[in-house]
Amino acid sequence: MKRIRFGLLALAIVIGLTGLAFAGPEHEHKGEEQAGSHEAEMMEAWAKLAVPGEHHAHLAKTVGSWEFTGKAWMAPDAPAMDSSGTAVVESILGGRFFQMTANSNFMGQEFQGIGIEGYDNGQKKHIGVWFDSMGTLMAIAEGDCSDGGKVTTTYMSFFDPMAGVEKKYRNVMTLIDENAMKYESYELDGDGGERKLMELAYTRI
Repeated sequence: MKRIRFGLLALAIVIGLTGLAFAGPEHEHKGEEQAGSHEAEMMEAWAKLAVPGEHHAHLAKTVGSWEFTGKAWMAPDAPAMDSSGTAVVESILGGRFFQMTANSNFMGQEFQGIGIEGYDNGQKKHIGVWFDSMGTLMAIAEGDCSDGGKVTTTYMSFFDPMAGVEKKYRNVMTLIDENAMKYESYELDGDGGERKLMELAYTRI
């Protein structure tokens, strides 16, 4: 009886192992198919989000060479400081982002700034960064547009090392027509108020 029981137990183990041997690859194959299908869906979704859309087309209207004049107010009661310069806007990364390189003379010093702007299809927001020769900081901005893409309003922030606090601004870029645009920047005081910090008028060269 012991031999019979042992034989039956051994047979059961063999059948079980044989079943796993046949079932294992099938389950693995199904798992691979499911994983492959999920990866394909993810890739398709990413591919759709990577396609430039109507908002990128609006930004593309700024591509070209510009000259600008403007005013800046360092304090509410301070006189306006005049500035002028040139800017070049280029399409980069297949029209997904747009880079502006600006050159000017500000406060008696040569000034160069670089801004990169785009539209995040996933978040459905305008996004951008700005950095220039007056510091080592980088300002980050995000916002939205109105009037058929002619007006883009973004909120920008960066840490001011002199004041020791984060500064926040509201920036408005208005496409007046294909050869003119206007930029306005307002400093936010944190209590719902703001003051105009800068305005620039661009004319296509």
